[in-house]
Amino acid sequence: MKLQSAVDEFLHYIEIEKNCSPHTYRSYAYDLLVFHQFVAQLYHSDELAVVCTSLVRRFIQEQVINQKNKPRTLQRRISCLKSFSKFCQKERWMETDFMGGIATPKADKRLPVYMRMNELKQLFQSLEFSSKPYITIASQVSDFINV
Repeated sequence: MKLQSAVDEFLHYIEIEKNCSPHTYRSYAYDLLVFHQFVAQLYHSDELAVVCTSLVRRFIQEQVINQKNKPRTLQRRISCLKSFSKFCQKERWMETDFMGGIATPKADKRLPVYMRMNELKQLFQSLEFSSKPYITIASQVSDFINV
């Protein structure tokens, strides 16, 4: 079976049967496009049979080293490929799980952003001496915090 046909069937499956969000659909479609281009470039083939665990490891390595993708992007791409692999097995297009043994990287945790003391003083002064209604003040506070 052709890889592109399998990808098209999988995307149709997650859109219709799994009822995934449009955002997930777009992300998975892009991730599979990137993977398909990698396979075509490496093997000059569009056959699903060439996809194996070592190929996926090379793909992930390429994404980390050359493309410099962040861990969250890698997590999504690996998740996409795992779902795709399970779908291919369910449809009996492949006998083995080409994602077997591939772990997702740890995601980087974002540290909270704190306000400095002078920013807090400025905020409280603007609230204390403002004659505007509360709703206007709330929008000013949210504007101030997002700066």
